[in-house]
Amino acid sequence: MKSRLPAFRNAPVFDTMHEWSKWGREHISLDLLSRALAIPSPKEGLDGSKVYPYYCAGKLPEICDYCKRDVETVRQVYRRLTFASIQNPER
Repeated sequence: MKSRLPAFRNAPVFDTMHEWSKWGREHISLDLLSRALAIPSPKEGLDGSKVYPYYCAGKLPEICDYCKRDVETVRQVYRRLTFASIQNPER
């Protein structure tokens, strides 16, 4: 018999949104999740709905900064959800 992977798992991918909801149907935005965990929201000034207009206006550096903030916020959320040390945020 062929074994099946469970419908949910946290390795090798750890989905912060699904982990927060315990793999339920309720989803949470990165903005709300970060604020719930007392992490600054990356959505100040620019959010996903504004990326295309920014792109059309040639504001690529602003889009790049927005994406970097998202990545850093997900990293901080992951560390908080896994109880990992956040003393060295460069890693």
